[in-house]
Amino acid sequence: PLGFINLVLKRPLPDSAVTLKATANSWPGYRSEIDATSALNNNGSVRGRIAVSYDDSDSFVDELESEKKTLYATLEWDLAKDTTLSIGSTLEKTDDTPYVGVPTYADGRFGDFSRELYTGSPFNYKESDVSRQFVELAHRFQSGAEAVLTLNNMHRDFAYLLNYTVSPIDPDTGEVTRWALQTDQELSEFSVDAHLNLPYALFDREHKLLIGVDSRDADDKTDGYAIDFAYPPINVFNPDSASNPDPRETMQQFRGPSQRDTKETGLYFKSTSHITDATQVIPAVDSPIGRPMTARKSSRWRTSSRRILA
Repeated sequence: PLGFINLVLKRPLPDSAVTLKATANSWPGYRSEIDATSALNNNGSVRGRIAVSYDDSDSFVDELESEKKTLYATLEWDLAKDTTLSIGSTLEKTDDTPYVGVPTYADGRFGDFSRELYTGSPFNYKESDVSRQFVELAHRFQSGAEAVLTLNNMHRDFAYLLNYTVSPIDPDTGEVTRWALQTDQELSEFSVDAHLNLPYALFDREHKLLIGVDSRDADDKTDGYAIDFAYPPINVFNPDSASNPDPRETMQQFRGPSQRDTKETGLYFKSTSHITDATQVIPAVDSPIGRPMTARKSSRWRTSSRRILA
């Protein structure tokens, strides 16, 4: 199966507008959002937009909850009639109780337990802080072609503590073995993309050609993994009877700190050809330039790099 997902950033609009949204569900869960955009000068050549959202949700599963805060701001400036410079930034902060799934019997059957079952502990958490910045320069030609240069920068701090089941349900006792795991991770990434959209006519039909080159430089650091292989088990039919001590008091270092630096560069093109009014042919090619280079600083990690493009 092959598919394309086209993600488009919210762009500033020349007309002033403010949008308020609020949603709720029965778990309960709540989300609120404010989105404001306007021209920032008299002729509308400079425009701005800001969007803020807050999401607070529970779940039908015991203990699960999620809180997410997002701030997005962007400016757009027409340097000339056909040339536009855009800059923007996104800040995201997420605090979750991670879901760790439910176990089965050794033969794959599910137990007759409550759908509210949570096999973790009250100490479980997952925290993520992400900041993204972008700069985009676009020029539109009279022929209808468009050249775009985009620079993206991203930084993410990620940490979690969780318990998870590692054995089938014991048919006699209903108990499941659990482990506890903790880690902190920091990821920084800088990428550049330059592409050209070329419309053209052939056999009295309009077609499109996309040609581009991109490059990515990523730095992935982790403080290592702490683990407790002897965390108390849980009875899936009586989860309230489980002992849930703070795992951080019994964890031992399992893997030490590591760092992985990855550099990648690639070429790509995509053609959209209209064979008939109802039929299109869309060949696409994406090829790395050379082999991805990965540098690692760790005595215990084996690392690899893989490039996936859509």
